[in-house]
Amino acid sequence: MKALILQRLRIQFSKTGPARFIGNLDLMRLWERAARRAGVALAYSEGFHPQPRMQLGAPLPLGYVGDAELLDLWLTKATEPAALLQTWNTVLPLGIAVQAVTEIVDREAALSAQVTSARFGVLPNCEAAAPDLARCVAELLEHQQILRINKRGKEYDLRPLVEMLDTTPAGWLEMQLAARPAATGRPEEVLTAMGLDPCRPAIHRRNLILIDKALPS
Repeated sequence: MKALILQRLRIQFSKTGPARFIGNLDLMRLWERAARRAGVALAYSEGFHPQPRMQLGAPLPLGYVGDAELLDLWLTKATEPAALLQTWNTVLPLGIAVQAVTEIVDREAALSAQVTSARFGVLPNCEAAAPDLARCVAELLEHQQILRINKRGKEYDLRPLVEMLDTTPAGWLEMQLAARPAATGRPEEVLTAMGLDPCRPAIHRRNLILIDKALPS
């Protein structure tokens, strides 16, 4: 008999420190174990190998810090979101911290389908002389087209994937990149296109932008 789903919750959490090296599959197992410890009644899929009904907003590449990641989960027993926020943080490991818990209408589209863009803070690896970041940004934004080769060996245009790019007084790059199926920008690719070293930068994914909160085109 199919379990009755009584609640859909959206968890906003950070992924920092050593936790940034936890892969996405292990992260989902971590959340499943934490749910059991917290007494949260997760809903499971049907079939021979039931899986917990959980979904990340977008995969976070290994080594990135996630400042405000999103996770949807479905429960078979309704829970007060405010109380759950406190409970999660007593059972989650170091580096994973819940910031907010919100109840979501179950008929909403899949969380991954709602993501349109991602905001990043990037501190370039500047072991040599510090570059003129403002000049690098201005030169990149002047381009109408930036052709790159993806991991599958196919050519694509990076320029339309860069929705916003700026610098901060502290030497960080702030960028907003498209994050849609077959149209996802990566910070390392932007660094390379700017003539900066793409190796070992500090990358924080600030937040995911959902379709109803996207900037007007």
